[in-house]
Amino acid sequence: MGKILIIDDEKQMLALLSRILELEGYEVYRTATCKAGLRQLQVNTPEVVLRDVCLPDGNGIELIDRMKNISPSAEIILLTAHGKIEDSVSAIKSSAVDYLVKGDDNNRIFSLIAKEMEKASEAFIVKIIGKSPAILEAVSLAQKVAKTDASVLQTGETGTRKYVFARLIHNDSQRSG
Repeated sequence: MGKILIIDDEKQMLALLSRILELEGYEVYRTATCKAGLRQLQVNTPEVVLRDVCLPDGNGIELIDRMKNISPSAEIILLTAHGKIEDSVSAIKSSAVDYLVKGDDNNRIFSLIAKEMEKASEAFIVKIIGKSPAILEAVSLAQKVAKTDASVLQTGETGTRKYVFARLIHNDSQRSG
């Protein structure tokens, strides 16, 4: 489906979030420090980063700019045990997607991740479609197939990207047909 990096020094929270997200089909990378998280961000280029605000080697809000410099397209969601309004405002101003309080916002975490993964997939498809004549030709062919009763659409992508690609084509064929 997509890649998620979780940076949290609470072992139980890290294990629980990782397990749930892996069961949802995501590729999950996990670390307990800012330093290791920055390395993982460079190596694995996740679409979403779930990051604890308070870690032994750094503050999550202060690291947003560094993370965005490494991976501009990664969407950062901050998690905290102690929500403060001023921290929330700073996080959003620093381009975090959201600032969630652990325990209070648990249900929002998963729907927010799904939403951000879908946005990342749509951006990926638009980026490719806009630059590659071969992909434009494939989209044209796929639009013709989408108008049939064919139940399978094969692309070079897997998971969420394939789903979003098929959905975009289906929606476009409904508008034009």
